[in-house]
Amino acid sequence: MYLWLDMLSRVLLSVILAAATAGLARAGATTPTLIVQAADPGLAIPGAQRLMTFSVAYDYANAIQADYDIELIVFQGSTFARYPISGAVRVGTSSALADGLSVVDLPALEAASSPAPASVQVVTIEPTRVTVTLPATFSSGSGATAVLAATVDEGVILSNPLAFNVP
Repeated sequence: MYLWLDMLSRVLLSVILAAATAGLARAGATTPTLIVQAADPGLAIPGAQRLMTFSVAYDYANAIQADYDIELIVFQGSTFARYPISGAVRVGTSSALADGLSVVDLPALEAASSPAPASVQVVTIEPTRVTVTLPATFSSGSGATAVLAATVDEGVILSNPLAFNVP
């Protein structure tokens, strides 16, 4: 009788461990690493918008395949631009950015955003960098911030904020 209980205990323990391990593996696979490493101005083209190239680290393959929503958010003061990997660029102003960007600010940005002018766009998306044109409302020489944001099953994840000077 004790042998039967011992075997049953081992089987139950194995099932519990397998379920826990599967859950951990699934969570790790859906929680991307997001890092904004550097910001470099592009070539100045007279009469054109200002280009910025951001060196980034993110799950490029899944982002491009739209397994989750990911966007680059650039803001200066209360003015912002949202550059989704897929979808239309949106711009706006929100006082929610007064103390920086946090996950709880995203609904306010969504409510305050509107379609961007055609001159504000994603130029290129690559595995290690994203190049965009900045809104004309961003002041040259002043500080701005860039953040990657991803919406996954677990919620919204923000990268580190990267401060940079607008060209």
